Amino acid sequence: AEEELPFEGRIEMTGCEDEAPLLVSNAGSLRDAYRERMREHKLRLIRAAESIGWFYAHHVTNTPPHGVLLQLFQYLSADTYARGGAQPFAAGWSR
Repeated sequence: AEEELPFEGRIEMTGCEDEAPLLVSNAGSLRDAYRERMREHKLRLIRAAESIGWFYAHHVTNTPPHGVLLQLFQYLSADTYARGGAQPFAAGWSR
């Protein structure tokens, strides 16, 4: 839901940080603009991370974390290896 805004009709949105509730009369009418803003925000995060030598890993809370955790492991392993540490091992291999 945090990326797609899958709601229709009248809804009341509440925040996680004591914000005032927002009553939206037609949630579906906001979808395209919402998705575009989320896309732009993601691109800004990617650029900011890359500008300081970091990487960006994307995860949404309605999917299992395995993929993004593997991506993080591989990135950290490669970084350690590049700095002279132990060689990273491939996904699916064990020690």
